[in-house]
Amino acid sequence: VPVLYADFEFEAEAHRDRLQRLFGTGMPRDLHYVRCSQPLVNEVGRLQRWILEHECRFCIIDSVAFSVHGPPESAEVASGFFRSLRSLNVGSLSIAHTTKGEHGEMKPFGSVFFHNGARSVWHVKRNDDEGAGSETVELALSHRKSNTGKRLPTLGLRMRFTPTSTRIDPFDVAGGSDDLVKSLPIWQRVKSLVSS
Repeated sequence: VPVLYADFEFEAEAHRDRLQRLFGTGMPRDLHYVRCSQPLVNEVGRLQRWILEHECRFCIIDSVAFSVHGPPESAEVASGFFRSLRSLNVGSLSIAHTTKGEHGEMKPFGSVFFHNGARSVWHVKRNDDEGAGSETVELALSHRKSNTGKRLPTLGLRMRFTPTSTRIDPFDVAGGSDDLVKSLPIWQRVKSLVSS
């Protein structure tokens, strides 16, 4: 599926390096990178043209707080973001930051409408028990919201980084670190305890 990566936060060189470490010489030809310097409401016309020209069917927004046209805490700003995003008329993934406060990781940073307006919300938690400089990163992906069906179980991904490659493998979060086990819903923790 041709994908448009609309980058409001980082630089093309860093993303190209990451992509090369994931795919080596077999990098995907259907991933279209566009660096955005204006809010999404201002970039939407250019992105619509790109999507039509390259027949993209999916769009990644990286990241929400940097793509909005005002304070992320504003309901009007969140509404404007979703109107612009949906006018692209393709499937989408919007990457958002969370706050560091109590229960901050439960919803995206800013207005509650960023959570309420999303059809599906996933939270990605990194294992904080890892040592500094570790070549391995473990992530727990927790499905926090679904408007189109039931929420899915928490998934674990283990990423191994070397100077020339990145390897991603699934792993069982329940058998992982105490830090990541906390991200499992209670039913998954109980199931793991009963089955072991």
